[in-house]
Amino acid sequence: MSYIDIEKQLNKIESDLETKLRKANVIDANNKALKVEKFNKFIDEAIDECNLILRDLEISRNYDANTNNIVFSRIEAFRAMKENQAFKVSTKETDGKEQRIIENKNTKRFSLFKRGKGLALRQIFGQRTPQQSEEKTR
Repeated sequence: MSYIDIEKQLNKIESDLETKLRKANVIDANNKALKVEKFNKFIDEAIDECNLILRDLEISRNYDANTNNIVFSRIEAFRAMKENQAFKVSTKETDGKEQRIIENKNTKRFSLFKRGKGLALRQIFGQRTPQQSEEKTR
């Protein structure tokens, strides 16, 4: 089984979960849980279906290396839904946060490089005053 087939199965599980939740009036228009017990029950059923896929993969032993990771990440997404009591988990808290951290580190690295380069050049050539540089050019 390729990871594409597994992804299709996982997408089907997620879409079936959403239709079940909507038909049972368990979530509202903002995808927040109205009936917590039923919501958790449906999420647990979806996780069980994902675990069945993992079991089938282990039995068949004919899968890509990343396939298990794909299933595990979807299970974690379902657990996050259960924890947040919402069907779609908002990622607004982390949007761009990682990118800003990377940019800050790159900027700091470059400034440290420039500072280090200046120190190294001063050590090699010594500190020169404007008068010394004029005398050498004469």
